Amino acid sequence: MQSARRVREVELKEKLSMLYLLGANIRERFSDGKITPLWELFPDLFAEEKEAYEQSQTVPVKEMVESRKRYAEIWNKRRRGEL
Repeated sequence: MQSARRVREVELKEKLSMLYLLGANIRERFSDGKITPLWELFPDLFAEEKEAYEQSQTVPVKEMVESRKRYAEIWNKRRRGEL
């Protein structure tokens, strides 16, 4: 019974995703408005997708900050003549 519920949920997610993409494409062609993410329209159904998206957006920022810190350390050492 739970398997059937999961299958229906996956099918519903697929249908909603396709309709959302169709609507987003139409909206993009005819207006310059902001496109609402799918998980804001159906928060219970797309909670996992929202979490995955938020995690994917924060990882590169952390890597970029660390990279810049390493660059600044090397630059400062060169400037001081330590390298």
